[in-house]
Amino acid sequence: MVLIWDKLNLLKICIKKYNRKCNWFLFFDFDEYLEVHFEDNKPIMLQDFLKNNMFDKCESVLFNWLMYTDNDLIHYDNRALLERFTTLKYDNQANQYVKSIVRGGLNKIIFYPKKSNHVPDPNVISCDSTGRILTRYNPFSIRPPVFDYGFIKHFSTKTAEEYVEKTKRGDNGNLSYMIEDRIKLFFTHNKFSKEKLKLFEEKFNRSFSRIIGGLEKDNIE
Repeated sequence: MVLIWDKLNLLKICIKKYNRKCNWFLFFDFDEYLEVHFEDNKPIMLQDFLKNNMFDKCESVLFNWLMYTDNDLIHYDNRALLERFTTLKYDNQANQYVKSIVRGGLNKIIFYPKKSNHVPDPNVISCDSTGRILTRYNPFSIRPPVFDYGFIKHFSTKTAEEYVEKTKRGDNGNLSYMIEDRIKLFFTHNKFSKEKLKLFEEKFNRSFSRIIGGLEKDNIE
């Protein structure tokens, strides 16, 4: 298996170079954690999981995200990621999104040109984490999410302080979005608090008070 950074151009280079040398390619970020198991809910090694005959016809396995909140932490501390963030948000709409594991040795186009690694080209036979072949699915998503045998633990925001740095970096270097929209997105994933809002206003040197009215009431402390 080969684990590399989530950049499509690098993935294509990796596939071209190692396609015949690897059984599977995993296309995840380093701060994402894949958990797999069967009916007994005991974690299993991924290599053993993929050997199950339910994946015999699959050329790609798509795993849904399972979003974690900020645990109401505001500042970074040096504890491990899985220690700091423990609160799951099963009703998060972002859980519909997926990332892929693709079988090595495929003699076909795996991804659309200029598209993401989240979902392979339709000519690749894809299935969900239960081995169910997906004959029709929307780009980048499986709805409703499938968590039965596996999911990707996804830490979209981490703390407010870390989210500031993520926002400043942009999305793969793209800074074309409105910062206000990014702050509103943070509060769709996490509970609102004045302390978090204050940190954002200090770090970005602007007021975000106008976005508070658009937040759901049950998301405000």
